[in-house]
Amino acid sequence: MKNPSEKLQPRWGVFVLKRKAERLSFTVTGRRARKLLRREPPEPPEPMTWEDFIREMAARIVDKIEPLASLVGIIGILFTMVFGWRKDRRETEETKLRIRQLERQLSESRDRKLPS
Repeated sequence: MKNPSEKLQPRWGVFVLKRKAERLSFTVTGRRARKLLRREPPEPPEPMTWEDFIREMAARIVDKIEPLASLVGIIGILFTMVFGWRKDRRETEETKLRIRQLERQLSESRDRKLPS
């Protein structure tokens, strides 16, 4: 008798076990190896109806749209803040220029009234 685990599964099971161990960077020995080799293959899924297929596809689409919508919302908020800041700055500069213009007009009107 070569290896007791060979009785439980065909040789490919040992190969798959070794590949899993290589991927996970550790070796599986003893009871754990026998347990992995005894596992039954998973049951095949039941055939889907059209309604189930449409529900699943809709759920997948919604799962992909939600993060995209959040990203678009964040970008919109950032642009609103930037444009609002620029508008506020521009209005402040316009107000300062208007105040200077009014001060200049006031001083000119005073100068006109004084000599007379």
